[in-house]
Amino acid sequence: FAIDNLDIDFGTLTPGVATTATSTLTTTSPSGLGFQITASESTPLRLNSGTTIPDFPGTNTLWTSVTTYGFGFNANTSYFSTNNHFSKFANQIFDSSNTHVKNHLTNIIYKVNISAIQPAGTYQNYIVYTATPQY
Repeated sequence: FAIDNLDIDFGTLTPGVATTATSTLTTTSPSGLGFQITASESTPLRLNSGTTIPDFPGTNTLWTSVTTYGFGFNANTSYFSTNNHFSKFANQIFDSSNTHVKNHLTNIIYKVNISAIQPAGTYQNYIVYTATPQY
């Protein structure tokens, strides 16, 4: 299991303008019955002062409105209806296989959108991906 980009930098965020970044997960499962991958976050995106950007309020939910604020992700898997459907990082399965895979690629799109009242600053958190083999 590997992640190609461990440091996601959204740069300067503009209120009402969604910003995206990407990374790719590479999974190879043992000769058993496949794998499952989940994603969770350490906290919502936050400043050292404790101010946070809220999590995206849905799971596999269409996100096209410029007035929907938050931080979420999409993956090119069957767990997402389209590339415009996003989820919060809620420790849910978002990719899996019931068969052995070698160098299976999963593209992740991270998306953040803030309101005009969101304080400026460098927001941080940790995303934890857990790949579990199935035997």
